Amino acid sequence: MKLISKQIKSTTKEFLGNYVSIPLLAWLILPLILMDTFVSSLCLNISVYFTKVRHFEPFLIGETVSLYYVGSFIGSLIGGSLTLKYSSLKIASISSIFLGIGFLSLLNTRDVFELKIMMLCIGLLTNLLSTSNLSSFIRTAKNDPGMKLKLINLELAIFNLSFSISAYVLISLGVEQIDYILIFTSICLCVLGIFAYCIKHIDIFSPPQTLNKSGLCKPKNYKILLGILFSVILVGLIFSMIKVIYAPTIEQRFGDNGVSVLVASINPWIIFLLQPFLVNRLKNKDNIIVMGFGAFIIGTGYLFFGLSSSFWMTVFSLIFLTLGEMLYSPISKSIIISLFDHGREGFALGLWRAVFLGSGFMGPIFSGWAAQKYGNMMVWEFCGILGLSGLLLCLIISQSYRYTVEVNRFNSATPN
Repeated sequence: MKLISKQIKSTTKEFLGNYVSIPLLAWLILPLILMDTFVSSLCLNISVYFTKVRHFEPFLIGETVSLYYVGSFIGSLIGGSLTLKYSSLKIASISSIFLGIGFLSLLNTRDVFELKIMMLCIGLLTNLLSTSNLSSFIRTAKNDPGMKLKLINLELAIFNLSFSISAYVLISLGVEQIDYILIFTSICLCVLGIFAYCIKHIDIFSPPQTLNKSGLCKPKNYKILLGILFSVILVGLIFSMIKVIYAPTIEQRFGDNGVSVLVASINPWIIFLLQPFLVNRLKNKDNIIVMGFGAFIIGTGYLFFGLSSSFWMTVFSLIFLTLGEMLYSPISKSIIISLFDHGREGFALGLWRAVFLGSGFMGPIFSGWAAQKYGNMMVWEFCGILGLSGLLLCLIISQSYRYTVEVNRFNSATPN
């Protein structure tokens, strides 16, 4: 009993340490992180809103969501670059206020063309906000790579909790209640934008004065960077494709009730509870191979989800794919950040987000078209193919990196 009690105390201490033991300034950024992750989650579940409130067909949903991804791509690129020149909190302040106005405008937009343009703008502003907020969050860790990984894990855990809440809002609440939530969200965005503007002068959130502009986009290893970014494209395609049919599939499979909300909440709650433990134990392994298996598990997990018909098979597939997500996302971000010098975290994260979300432009269009013409199963099968491709790519990258290291070691050991 003493051994069990000791283990429980140790696990509890580690769990609290992963979420509480962060820099003091990071706590100052947490309200902004909470709000921008909730807004991002609402946007990623927006297909439920378009199905439930606007009664759109799958192809039209795909077109609209694709424009959101186009805006996301532009916003991530711009946001990452702007953090090299301006205070990350100043960028967050401006984008938060305009995003609040954008959400209010979305409620009053009835024309389909105007709605598409609005989703493009919301995608741009959401990712300006997310990139600048995460950059501010990570800068509080200064030069501590372990703390940076912890903050990345924490942000992803918060995002997944927000995803669970947004799924509840869009699946369980009525149309009028959803409108009230969107109005409240808009007000909070504007208030937090003013808060960010008031604290934007703190030095740590400003770009380093010694930033070498001539090496702005110069990574430490081009081959690794390109390989990792290509794997991000593959995983980004998976996530963008399922956004059109994932939440509607849960609602169709289990109805508009608490069971659907429970199923939709499995993924985020598992990530919140287990991800830090998992990543902390694997961070000293071959990160590229671990990341590759993460991509493979994500793809095959969604394939199993598509094949599932019962509640328990659905739960199993979601637990399985969640394991892949816990492996892939934080490790891929951490690798890309490590390929750039200190002070360029915002640029590195903007690049990751731009590639991840930009790859989603074709995903929703293909998914909506395939689901409408051939059925949802074709989309789930394609997810499995993309996941396998991601694993093979990461194995090739890892092998190439090891070969390069060995060659460099041999050359340095050989006398002139």
